[in-house]
Amino acid sequence: MSDRTLFLVDSRKPATNSSSVGASAISRKILLHAVMLGFAFFAIYPLLFMLSGSLKPVHELTSLPPNLVPERLTVDGYSHLFEETPFVRWFVNSVVVTTLRVLLTLIVAAMAAFSFAAYNFKFRRLLFLMVIGSVLLPFEVIYLPLLKLTIDIGWVNTYQALIVPFIASGFSVFVLHQFMVTIPPSLFEAARADGSSEWQLFRYVAVPVSRPAFGALGIILFLQAWNSFFWPLIVLHDPEKFVLPVGATSILGRAFHEQQFMTAALAASVLMTIPLILVFLALQKQFVAGLTRASR
Repeated sequence: MSDRTLFLVDSRKPATNSSSVGASAISRKILLHAVMLGFAFFAIYPLLFMLSGSLKPVHELTSLPPNLVPERLTVDGYSHLFEETPFVRWFVNSVVVTTLRVLLTLIVAAMAAFSFAAYNFKFRRLLFLMVIGSVLLPFEVIYLPLLKLTIDIGWVNTYQALIVPFIASGFSVFVLHQFMVTIPPSLFEAARADGSSEWQLFRYVAVPVSRPAFGALGIILFLQAWNSFFWPLIVLHDPEKFVLPVGATSILGRAFHEQQFMTAALAASVLMTIPLILVFLALQKQFVAGLTRASR
């Protein structure tokens, strides 16, 4: 074999190896995507079953094996939900309570976090450790004293009992503090030199810089408030004042005795999920930005 032939044979080998490496990389990507799609399907299957179940007749809902695609679409579940229960009132109650609770918590937590991050005062470190320590206390430890206080001040079966006790959130203060403490002190000093008041420092410097934290924390607080069940179940007695989790549980209780409420319970779950999805879609950029910055 001549030297020219050897050169041609050797020159083809790297091309063959690179093509096999490329095919192997593509195969791994296809396998990885297939595994991810499988896990995604298992994660989303309960939501799909809930949606399809709310659009099925009752007899099809209880059939075995269960089918994901309804044989006959019907909105009877939604009709029973709106005609037989005060679902609209529960929905409005949840929207009002959740909105006020999230906004007031963000305002109070932002001012507290700014105080800890921007000022150096006596016992600052000790007070901040106490705030963090409050996060370690489970709600089950404090709900009895909180319930007694609620009874003493006459807040049982009122909306303020669902809002006020949760405004002072140690977790929220900690999250916002971790963002505000990264603001360079020179930025505050330059603003003061330009004649900015302390309120203007907070409003026009600290808050805009911490906007990703507000988005991420707002989603977390919204989830907590919207899905709150244990405390509203204790303090609310009037069905007209129920929030959605408590009201949906009452519908589920009726479903054990009246089969037509099985699809109504699923319909309530679907409608309860929609605001969560909308809030996440609206704040997903801030949420991702907050998580990315927090991981640095």
